[in-house]
Amino acid sequence: MLDIDFFKVRPHGGDRRHGFEELCCQLAALEPAAPGAAFFRKGPGGDAGVECYRRDADGSECGWQAKFFDKFGKVQADQLDDSLEHALKLHPHLARYVVCLPIDLSDARVGEQKTQLARWQAWVEKWAAKRPDDLPPLKIELWGAAQLAERLMKEGGGHAGRRLYWFDETVLTAAFFQQSLANSLADLGRRYSPETAVSLPIRQDLLAFARAPLVSERSARLAESLDEARHRLAGSLGALAREAAAPAPLDVMALTDRLVARLDGAARSGPADRLPWAEILNDAGAAERESRQLFSFVQNNGGSGVAKDTDARRYARFTLLKFRDALDSIRDAVGGRAMQLTNAPSALLHGAAGSGKSHLLADAAAYQIERGRPALLLLGNRFSQDDPWTWFQQRIGLAHVSRDAALGALDAAAEGAGCRALVLVDAINERPGLERWRDTVGGFIEAARAYPHIGIVVSCRSTYLPSFEDALVNVPRIEHVGFAGTDGRAAAAYLETRGIVRPGAPYLSPEFNNPLFLRSCCDALERQGQRTVPLGLQGVTAVFDFYLEAVTSAIASRLGLEPRARILETALQCLTAAIVGSGDNRIGYDEARSITEGVRPSNGKSDDDLLARLEAEGLLTVEPSEDGSGDFVRFTFERLADHLAAKRLLDVHLSADDPAASFGPGTALWEASSGKDAYLRAGVLEALAVQLPERIGSELPDMAEMFGPNFPAWQAFASSLAWRRPNAFT
Repeated sequence: MLDIDFFKVRPHGGDRRHGFEELCCQLAALEPAAPGAAFFRKGPGGDAGVECYRRDADGSECGWQAKFFDKFGKVQADQLDDSLEHALKLHPHLARYVVCLPIDLSDARVGEQKTQLARWQAWVEKWAAKRPDDLPPLKIELWGAAQLAERLMKEGGGHAGRRLYWFDETVLTAAFFQQSLANSLADLGRRYSPETAVSLPIRQDLLAFARAPLVSERSARLAESLDEARHRLAGSLGALAREAAAPAPLDVMALTDRLVARLDGAARSGPADRLPWAEILNDAGAAERESRQLFSFVQNNGGSGVAKDTDARRYARFTLLKFRDALDSIRDAVGGRAMQLTNAPSALLHGAAGSGKSHLLADAAAYQIERGRPALLLLGNRFSQDDPWTWFQQRIGLAHVSRDAALGALDAAAEGAGCRALVLVDAINERPGLERWRDTVGGFIEAARAYPHIGIVVSCRSTYLPSFEDALVNVPRIEHVGFAGTDGRAAAAYLETRGIVRPGAPYLSPEFNNPLFLRSCCDALERQGQRTVPLGLQGVTAVFDFYLEAVTSAIASRLGLEPRARILETALQCLTAAIVGSGDNRIGYDEARSITEGVRPSNGKSDDDLLARLEAEGLLTVEPSEDGSGDFVRFTFERLADHLAAKRLLDVHLSADDPAASFGPGTALWEASSGKDAYLRAGVLEALAVQLPERIGSELPDMAEMFGPNFPAWQAFASSLAWRRPNAFT
């Protein structure tokens, strides 16, 4: 038997006594239970004679009381009297009472002095004799130091992890979580910028998944609103019924008692409890359907016209509408994605490149850690092991213990904090870990299911989702769309945090809903010492030129490149020529790497790899082929690729002296703008319609006489009006 000093238990809330109480509650929660049993915690300051209790399916209860006694004498027995008396008063169905002590009761007999063990036995017998004959016997049980140590020595089920967490104060400390996050944020670099963070609704989804207090707070508000609404409705219906001398067709209180009880239960639930959202939705729907018959009751009593309307009828109508509003609020909240995620042990976050997935995960981890809740942010591109849990244990400094001990310790830390521990793995699609993650992510998630206080979120770029379909088939998904769906408010808020004067036109461009794109443009403005978006950026060509300059400038600064050598510009021109000339706006990864290595060799150093830098900055995207034959490289933003393609076409084939001839039959510009497949290149056509008047003051439909009324350039011309520079209107 392991010799454990329970007086050296890890402090909880700054107090070892509270640490002992929390440990006992965690061990109680791990005790085997019959089907249908439910476990409840009392919480700090409200133990009601027990720290926690379990209610079995037959209604009988078992309660645990922890006392941080260093001995067991008369004073301690009197304290237990008070606790048990209080417990029986508030828990009349108590059938078993477990007293947890950090000591083993001595039985050393000295003269007539009563030993600790004898005093305990006498105390148990006293309470057994007090039990009324019409009630079943109360079983009183002692968990002393030996019994507690025996439970901590069990293998599996998180027991070893609790032994590690509660008696090794060097593991999983608040300082550890802070330092671990700091290390990950340093690796993320510019992908996380807390000083310019913009709060988005998707953040609430992750916090709900973590079982942060907002879940209980929302449930409590919903219960309170419905309870108030139903009481007011019941009162108004009673008044109307008395006035009309006709009873109301249903009892609103009875109709919603179960619904209010379930919402109250959700508000008091623990982070490992299943929340009854499906049942609540069913109850709310049934209440809404049943309440419809009240409308006819209200309408048909108290007069039918405005002149005959009574105060009772008007008030009943008002309270009925408020009651329906409360039910609608419940269905909206409970049926939303945030609440539905609370019962999921894992989740998949996906979105386009640059949408802010890394920032979101880092923000959620920082939020939890600042509030004393455990969270770990791990970067998928740092994965270098065959087994992700081995990698995980190395990252958290617990490689020397078993997996059960490591996960159990994290589970214990989360249970003590009253939430889930977030294990956030960012970008499982990134190299060099992509192939390994594809084969191991399913097992990684499955292994954590046995630890209900651990929640795993992995993020993946949307284009790589097909690679993980089989492994993540039953994992709920959260799509991150960046600033989209906020009507420009999020982009405006971001500009405000950066101190940039908000223009009007850029919000027309969907690229500005991508946080990475917007950040790059703001970075460029700051480097130029500007605080106002230049007027020229009201044209999409200028926006993209500005964006390209921002990205290349950032990479050049990071790599220390000589500006006059134009290394990045050369690499980008070569890549553009290859991508545009490919026919489908993408080239193989090996070809792209050959181009960038030919311009500036990386010599095997990832930090000096131009292609990796261009991908990290969000300019390029690497994605798998449909048939699994290899990876392709394309420009991240489709319209940027279209404008680069149009720019190259005009650079190579446009004659300023005779532009119409440049669009003559058989020319490259003619094929692009009016060939049989021109409709497939609508984006390039629109870009041509923007750039041509900006360059030479001529419109695309004027370039050739054969452009008839159905020519695709007319639609491109109409679309171009929203995107060209203000001075490019002919």
